[in-house]
Amino acid sequence: MITPGVTTEGCVESTARDGQFYDYMIVTARDCVKSENQRNHEGALEIMVGRWDVITSKQIMDIWSSRREPQLASVRRENIHA
Repeated sequence: MITPGVTTEGCVESTARDGQFYDYMIVTARDCVKSENQRNHEGALEIMVGRWDVITSKQIMDIWSSRREPQLASVRRENIHA
């Protein structure tokens, strides 16, 4: 589950925690989160780094684009018929 959003130390972190409770793999897109308070923003990111992946949106896109399309198509088909 990718968690972008506003108020890093509030909504974003809470959403990521909720996802973790449901056993989702959590990825926070570092450049897609923001807060009005820079100190709280940085503190929340520091906490998140210790709990799940915090990477840039470019890194996410690079990972996704490195996947072969046939593999993705088979995953989609499996999900449709599951």
